[in-house]
Amino acid sequence: MAVSVTCPGCGTSYPVADDLLGKKIRCKKCQETFVAAAAKVGAARTADERIQAKPAVRVAGRAAEDEDAPRKGKKPISTGVYVAGGAVAGLLILGLGGIALWAFSGGDDKPKDNPALVTPPPRVELDLPGSRKVAAKATDNPVATLENTLRKRLRSGPRPPRIASDVLEQVKKSAVFIRVTMANGLAEGSGWFAEPGIIITNSHVVGMKEPAQPPPERIEIILNSGVEGQERSMTAKILALDRQEDLAVLQVKGRDLPEPLPIAPTDDLREQDKLLVMGFPLGSSLKGMLGLAKQAVTTARVREAVISGRLFNKDGSVKYVTIEGGADHGNSGGAVLDTNGNVVGVLVAGLGDWNSNIRFIIPSEYVTYLLKGRILAFQPGQAYTAGSGIKQPLLARIADPLQRISKVSLDVWAGLPGKVRPAAERQPAPEPGDSNHQTVALNFDPARKVPLGEAQVAQADVDLPALKEGQNYWIQPRYVTKEGPEYWGEAVVLKAGHLPVERKSANLTVVHKPNSTRQLQLTSRAALAFEVNGRGASGELSLTADMTEQVRSLNRDGSALVRLRYKDMHFTDSDQDTMMRKALRGVMESVKGVMTDVTVTKDGRVTAPRPDLGNVKPQAQAPLRLFNEHMVQSLDFMAIPLPNKEVQPGETWNADTNIFIANIFNDQKQEYQSALLHVTCKYLGVRTRNGRAEAVVELNGQVSRDGLARVRGEMLSDLGVLKNAWEDPEVKAEDLDKMLDQ
Repeated sequence: MAVSVTCPGCGTSYPVADDLLGKKIRCKKCQETFVAAAAKVGAARTADERIQAKPAVRVAGRAAEDEDAPRKGKKPISTGVYVAGGAVAGLLILGLGGIALWAFSGGDDKPKDNPALVTPPPRVELDLPGSRKVAAKATDNPVATLENTLRKRLRSGPRPPRIASDVLEQVKKSAVFIRVTMANGLAEGSGWFAEPGIIITNSHVVGMKEPAQPPPERIEIILNSGVEGQERSMTAKILALDRQEDLAVLQVKGRDLPEPLPIAPTDDLREQDKLLVMGFPLGSSLKGMLGLAKQAVTTARVREAVISGRLFNKDGSVKYVTIEGGADHGNSGGAVLDTNGNVVGVLVAGLGDWNSNIRFIIPSEYVTYLLKGRILAFQPGQAYTAGSGIKQPLLARIADPLQRISKVSLDVWAGLPGKVRPAAERQPAPEPGDSNHQTVALNFDPARKVPLGEAQVAQADVDLPALKEGQNYWIQPRYVTKEGPEYWGEAVVLKAGHLPVERKSANLTVVHKPNSTRQLQLTSRAALAFEVNGRGASGELSLTADMTEQVRSLNRDGSALVRLRYKDMHFTDSDQDTMMRKALRGVMESVKGVMTDVTVTKDGRVTAPRPDLGNVKPQAQAPLRLFNEHMVQSLDFMAIPLPNKEVQPGETWNADTNIFIANIFNDQKQEYQSALLHVTCKYLGVRTRNGRAEAVVELNGQVSRDGLARVRGEMLSDLGVLKNAWEDPEVKAEDLDKMLDQ
């Protein structure tokens, strides 16, 4: 009787006599020796099948701050709060009822059925990756499409208990030791070849995790590190960065480069599966730790680890695959492989400082889509009326580091709510309840060069179909590659088109009415970063306040004295609010006793805040003073100056402002950093909501490092006093120093 067996080396299946089961046999194709085992139904999958089985991996929330980054030098224990530089955008709605933020979101709050899938978050930025498969096609391009590379080299079949010796040697040859020279020191990490001349590592390894960080002075790639007679060094350049997922794509040029490693999907990884972590743990510092700096060499190591689970976002999406063991500092950027030798992830972080054995890996799909090119994020703009219909501006950020995409379009239609619809290499058939699909091309330019670490922004205006009861808008990207095939990305629900504006002129003038009172709800979010012994962690502080705003008096210069009082304040996240209320007993309930007088200028700016906490019990004053500063600073930013004239749709004006960031040091001193925020306001149109007319203004801005300034002083309770003095050109530097000393 014959049974079917599969070679773990090349994936070839063929029949053998059943009396050979359990014995060593030689593969008829690749000549590799292996123990014959009957193939289970569905267990062995071809390369094509594994490609089709890739899960939907999509950007899901903010990337966790790395705990496994190479040290750049010892630092004192400190904590800090920062706001990273970069672009900011939003919509400001002006009306009689005050100022409010308008945001779009999409997605499903409930966890998805299959926990192995990485699915999208319910937020404005949606990751819309491409298809899982493109038909194989011969090409003269030395960097073939990723799918073609997978088809040729993916090692399929059941995973053996241990990696074959010849595969292990190839894996180690593909590993690269990375040394990075930066303005503030040196860093080391790991990487690996994903395509000919293309290396994958972490963005933090090359010192480019944050947008404000300058490019490194030099990136040195060491091949065959520590192997006598084979070690060689070359310089790499950065092709692309995915800061959100902490990935970097490097390029090197030279002869006899290592063979790239095949990349496999993560959909069938399960708890307790064995994985292998490849890289350079502890880097060159390991020799010094052993007192062997002159005798020993730094070589690649492949260590065992096991899958312990997945780290989920609140919406049920997967951020990381978690493993136990197998990695240390210096492994960052290294490949994590299954026992077939396929890359299933990239080592990014660990919790070693807390005596934990948990390590985190980035799923391999993020690497696949970054190399292939994809829409990183999609954002709907402000819808507007056009005749009897509605037009929806759509904006997409597209990453295509290897320039493989020639055209990007979007399919839009109305349909019933549902789960994310999968990608496909052929145009998907409509589902019951779908309207006709319309296609609009984004103004994507495949030849356009973008700054390092940024994506190309492409846009289009779409005619939205009429919605029937219970329907939503759907959107699906479609890509055309330079090799010819067209394929469709995943379809997601589009939360847009609501409350469209009418593009007509409006008189945007500030009119202060004495003794008038209005209600205001303000949500303010701040990014928090903590640093201990040179290693960081991050978080977010988000507060929502219900306030009253009363005009108390008018001044001769056209400004007004306005009093802000709280009706309620809570942490936006319900779990965080519950925890903080327990920790700060009675504090949040005392916020009704806080009031702040501000001066609102004749063009609408908020200045000179003067908080009054006299009616708050002493033990609650310190945290409420901090929270109040948090809210007033956000209100200051959102209270943009108005032109005090009639404006036309599309008309813009500047609204530059200073923002202040507080850094708290372990010596109880506080440093305020002032940065100039360049803001451009654009009037979009008028809409009616709840029976009143609102003017909608779009804000786009960027933090400028040119406006950076620093002052140090004891813990200051009134940020407004410092801010006003800093902005007043008549205040001399020595007077400011005296204020800080006080």
